Amino acid sequence: KLASGWKRCTCTAASSWILGNGPSTDCTSEKNTQWFGKILSDEYRRQLYFNYEKRIRKNSPPDKVYAYFASVACEDGSHRMTFADLARSVLPVFQPTGSRGIKSGALPGEPVQGTPWCDTTDLLATFDLDEDGLVSYPEYVVFLALYRMQRKECEAFFRTFDTDGDGKLSQDEFERMIETITATGKLDKKGYGLRTGMKTKDAKRPPQTALTKYVYREEEDPAGISLEQFKLFLQSLHDDITWAEFSHYDVEGKGWICGQDFAKAMIAGADITSISKYLHRVHEMPPHLREARVNFEQFYSFRVLQEKLRESEQVSGMFANCSIEEFRKSTRACTLE
Repeated sequence: KLASGWKRCTCTAASSWILGNGPSTDCTSEKNTQWFGKILSDEYRRQLYFNYEKRIRKNSPPDKVYAYFASVACEDGSHRMTFADLARSVLPVFQPTGSRGIKSGALPGEPVQGTPWCDTTDLLATFDLDEDGLVSYPEYVVFLALYRMQRKECEAFFRTFDTDGDGKLSQDEFERMIETITATGKLDKKGYGLRTGMKTKDAKRPPQTALTKYVYREEEDPAGISLEQFKLFLQSLHDDITWAEFSHYDVEGKGWICGQDFAKAMIAGADITSISKYLHRVHEMPPHLREARVNFEQFYSFRVLQEKLRESEQVSGMFANCSIEEFRKSTRACTLE
């Protein structure tokens, strides 16, 4: 029966059966499709999709990433992002402990099997530039450009749009920055928005976007924001993504996550070739570590430490081949800084 099923269907349909996420086809009964989908366990499928989504985020152009993680279907057949989708599109996460979810996004025609995310933050909501309740592709491009900006690039980027050279970014200059990002429609050589036909050139925006209102909401200096204030804005964007990550694992809103989910968050940024090894260690955690409680303050402190380790280059990422003592030494040095 298994052999005949393979002969009578295409490779695409067969892969949908194996992963257990595709619709039934004419070449097999619904009963056989459900049976075939049970060949792989849910846990194994979660890991397959985690690796797949990690590759999409890393290697795909922005339009493909947007198409995969946008979860709201519109009447015209297009898709739009929620504010939670923004975080999901840049942040590799496992499904939380106890979740029945399998993946975080979906290709066209597939059902979404991820876990609902947290309530959005005020800052993430401002990337709905026209305030229509959803995030379009041009708005996503603005978010991605700002989120990807490295600290070393920040000063040069700031000076590019500080056209009068007064050391301040006025509201008009800030709006021109958003307009330029939207008009070019690209973040790198791959980000032209051609693959799915999504364009950014003709995007319509209000005279003053929600993002501008947020950035300048408490600004008393008519000249605008300084470079340091711009850096703080970018840092707050990363902080909100960290909150979204924590809330993803805190499904019930208890204010803490279990040790097992914290361990998953630790290894989510590892090289894809090492994920299986680290995930195996997570599953073998002793009960007292697996059931430990980690609050957001502790979770955030770990992320800050992780960033300092990367910047100091004392450890090449969190998963370099170093001993425990070497890791502790680097941790102490970064903490003292």
